[in-house]
Amino acid sequence: MREPLYLNRNPYLAGTVFRLLPIALGWGMTELLTLGLLVAVVKLVHIASV
Repeated sequence: MREPLYLNRNPYLAGTVFRLLPIALGWGMTELLTLGLLVAVVKLVHIASV
């Protein structure tokens, strides 16, 4: 995970993640939100590959 910093680049979508972080922290269950987003992305990838 330190490659972008080592190569002097910003991580992919880092700005978006940091802008949405206060919203997620206000929700109170950030780990469940992250898990839900991960499941949604995996399902979308599965649908798109068919």
